[in-house]
Amino acid sequence: MSDINSVTLTGRLTKNPEEQTNCTFFTLAVNTHFKIGSEWKCRATYVFCKAWGFLAKKAAKLSKGQMVALLGTVESYVKDKQTHLFINIRRLTIIPLSKSPPEEEVPDPGEEADLF
Repeated sequence: MSDINSVTLTGRLTKNPEEQTNCTFFTLAVNTHFKIGSEWKCRATYVFCKAWGFLAKKAAKLSKGQMVALLGTVESYVKDKQTHLFINIRRLTIIPLSKSPPEEEVPDPGEEADLF
């Protein structure tokens, strides 16, 4: 059951990716918004990510500050008696910098729209 360990994240790269043989590493800053009393706060969580194969080549072309969405699995390794978590990327989507939302196709009120 491969869908049990699945994570989807959207965030910005904190620095340019590090490219190695068939693997690319980068850190993603993911914002969380929360409210304390009547004031909204924002906190960033930094997530270490690894891309392999053709996704490594795609990730290597990214740059600091670029926004991406990714689908991956949570993995871990032990180093110096400490457990470290990272996201092993399965899919990577580059989000364009355009701030305008995509236009939706709206049916003409004079035309009958299919409901099903």
